[in-house]
Amino acid sequence: MRIGLMTRSLEIGAPIADDVINIWSTLKRRGYEVFVFTASGETSAPLVAYHYDDVSLLLSAPGDLVIFFTSGQRGDDAAILRMLHCQIAIRLYTQEQGTFPGLTRLERDRWRALPISAMIVDAEGSRDVESGFGPLPQPPLAAPQLRDVADDMRHGDHDYTLSQLRRHRFNVLTEGCLRPSARVELLIDAVHRASLSGLDIKLHVVGEHLSEYQSYIAEIAARRNDKRIADRVTFYGLVSPQARANFFMHCDLYCTSTEHLGYDFSIVSALAFGTPILALRNAVLERFVGDATEFAEAPPQFVERLLELSSNVDAREALASRGRKRFEEKFSRQAVERAFNSAIDSVLDAVRRSQEASLARAYDWFDVPDANLLIADALAVADKPDVSLFCRSDARLDFIDWILRDGRRLSAETERRLASPEFAAYAESLYFPACDMRVSPNMRLVWKFHRYANARFPLTTRESIACFTQWYNTTGRFLYPPVGAAISGA
Repeated sequence: MRIGLMTRSLEIGAPIADDVINIWSTLKRRGYEVFVFTASGETSAPLVAYHYDDVSLLLSAPGDLVIFFTSGQRGDDAAILRMLHCQIAIRLYTQEQGTFPGLTRLERDRWRALPISAMIVDAEGSRDVESGFGPLPQPPLAAPQLRDVADDMRHGDHDYTLSQLRRHRFNVLTEGCLRPSARVELLIDAVHRASLSGLDIKLHVVGEHLSEYQSYIAEIAARRNDKRIADRVTFYGLVSPQARANFFMHCDLYCTSTEHLGYDFSIVSALAFGTPILALRNAVLERFVGDATEFAEAPPQFVERLLELSSNVDAREALASRGRKRFEEKFSRQAVERAFNSAIDSVLDAVRRSQEASLARAYDWFDVPDANLLIADALAVADKPDVSLFCRSDARLDFIDWILRDGRRLSAETERRLASPEFAAYAESLYFPACDMRVSPNMRLVWKFHRYANARFPLTTRESIACFTQWYNTTGRFLYPPVGAAISGA
């Protein structure tokens, strides 16, 4: 089997780059032939990338697999996948704003019409997967993104960041794009109420300021100023990796009021750095972090929890310890590779089942009765045959030979089909060149499906007929159980 990884772009430093490269290396270690495809045919990563146009040239067999990396935000991605002739799996990156924002009805319908074999999402319990892609052959599989934080943890001190953090006793961090779904106004209100209680608190807001959200950014800045806490809330925008690492290393608490819908790298970073987390209760986030986060049921309780944690060092240390443990168990490189290996095994199994279901319809099985059922039963007990070879008639002959000799012993259903009167009549009808001799159904089956018999004895001369008869009486008749009888009665 050949596997292709398709992604719009693959540039070192991009959010999904670590994940794509990790999946590529994992599949290579498992012995698969793996290709990477980008829209431009180029990449800054240390591997060879092909153009999207080359997918059909390199992955054309029914058993080949394409894993497409997407957040579901581009309608034309579905049009590209519709042109492929191989199996398709989706590696879905979930978003705070949910899956398929801003797509038209037609674009959503194109996604739902795709023959997707399996899906691997980056956060267990992510919403909108079924509604966005339609019914899937199996529930979405979960494997977190690999976002390598090891390099971030090696950063040294960032003087400006530390100077900001040293001005207040209790520093709170939140990170993410400033958009309405971030609900930063709830954090501003919490900081205001905490400061009124006498807590020397500072909220550090790190995250991108996009032009489409300028009105929201202006609104929360005005809210901060109206409450006269401009010195206690600072909006930094995007910061350097070194500054970001310093915020996570030195802040006393990480807070989030976002309604989480999927994977959150900021939460993963807080777990890795051992930064205690306080959040509004959210089902997706709760499954994401387990017991490594302190949850407030509603905004009024958020301030209470914040004040409790600010005065309880032991509680914060306990949260930090559970966070580090959660990171090691779920989001470390080793944990992500284990999760992906489990997911890819399920994907490949789904691909195999999908391919097996179409084998009887796709190929000529020599008019064997109930071929689709017989082949499906046999494949279920076979030792992972390379079904991509079934495009060759000799491989299909060999597989039926295996069913007649050994496969029926592994499946009671297969034995029942081969012992049926219908299969006996089929064996009796098989063509046999030497028509002037008495030919049993089993002799016809052996000459038809056993490669040695068919190739060694053409049955065009008396000599070859005599040789075949001698070989059959001494060897061939023991290859297959008698037609029309079960093995136990043979």
